[in-house]
Amino acid sequence: MNFSMRAVRRLGAILLGAMFFFVWSARAIPTYTEFEQAVPGVLSALLLAVAIALSERFPLHALTAAGLLLLSQFYWPFIFTAADDTYTYGGFGLVFFFMGNSSCSRVRMVGLAGATLFASLASGLYTSRYSANFWWSPTFLELLDGWLAGFIRFSIVMLGIWLAGFLLRMLGDRKGFLAERAKADQELRAAEVELNLERERGRISQELHDVLAHSLAVISMQADGARYASEGLTSPVRTSLEEIAKAARHALVEAQLVIDGVGDDLPQRQQQPGVADLSELVTRMRTAGLRLDFTDDGNHRKLTEAQELSIYRIIQESLTNTIRHAPGADVTVGMDWSGPGLSVQIITASTSDRETGTIAPLGEGRGIAGMKNRARTAGGWLTAEPDSTGFRVTVFIPYRLVSNTYLEPMASSMDHA
Repeated sequence: MNFSMRAVRRLGAILLGAMFFFVWSARAIPTYTEFEQAVPGVLSALLLAVAIALSERFPLHALTAAGLLLLSQFYWPFIFTAADDTYTYGGFGLVFFFMGNSSCSRVRMVGLAGATLFASLASGLYTSRYSANFWWSPTFLELLDGWLAGFIRFSIVMLGIWLAGFLLRMLGDRKGFLAERAKADQELRAAEVELNLERERGRISQELHDVLAHSLAVISMQADGARYASEGLTSPVRTSLEEIAKAARHALVEAQLVIDGVGDDLPQRQQQPGVADLSELVTRMRTAGLRLDFTDDGNHRKLTEAQELSIYRIIQESLTNTIRHAPGADVTVGMDWSGPGLSVQIITASTSDRETGTIAPLGEGRGIAGMKNRARTAGGWLTAEPDSTGFRVTVFIPYRLVSNTYLEPMASSMDHA
């Protein structure tokens, strides 16, 4: 954006320089009576046009060239003719416009001082040339009054031109500041989502440590104790107790690994699942016997890691709830990326009360409460309630927390059963 604006300003300076030379030539050249007078006048106007064209990129050099040209007109007024010279003085003012529009504060201050000095010199030049046409010799006070009146007029014009460039610079800077502020706000909201998720991970890890790990250890010890305390157990019962103890110990190890992974804030933490991992989840659920129809519509947008993890866990929890509470039911999962955020619909068709078009309610358990909390920490919302088709879970996660970046759609194998 900054490069584009600089290119526009530089091109504008070149166009204004060319326009000045064209206007000056059209009005001034016909007033010259001799070719020898026209040549230095044209060269002087060309020098001023070049100074205007370079004033955006080399403002101090352009000001020096314009100042020397103005001083030379006190002795050789080649650039001023019998025509109206207003446009000629305006050509000098264009240099101050681009100095006021400069990004460097020092250049702007030099331009402001230069505009004031130019108003003084231009007023003197204008007054001396104007008084030369009088048939009488004006007094010093008359010349002073004429210079003062001209100084006021030139100051208003030149300072106004400089101020116009300065205001355009301030408006452009303000727009840039607002864009940077909006970007900072987005990054802050994204960081807040990540922080909330980290807090939730810490809470979950503590709960797992206090409840799940202890319970699994108790199950393992009781199974081993029952096996060792009862000598007369049949082989199938003993084998079942061994499998229970073995499964409990294995689950205990897995739970401890999960606890360590959730509570670890180091960058080496195991990569969390996201939207790209939904394909594997869908495959596992179908392999487990779940009749699942998955659709994924629209171009994918970039989400934060926290948002992707929330989407994955919500869909995973919803499918798990279906297996637990409505085994054998048909499930439809639809993802829509076309709106201002990602919309997910998870519909479990009615089973036990299929004749009435309703489903036995799954209840507002910890699973649904956890899903709502995940959606909320990701910046969105979630609803879960029965309707005429069954039980519907609706999730919405906005894109506003990250930049507007498009990603490739997920593998086609995930589209439709």
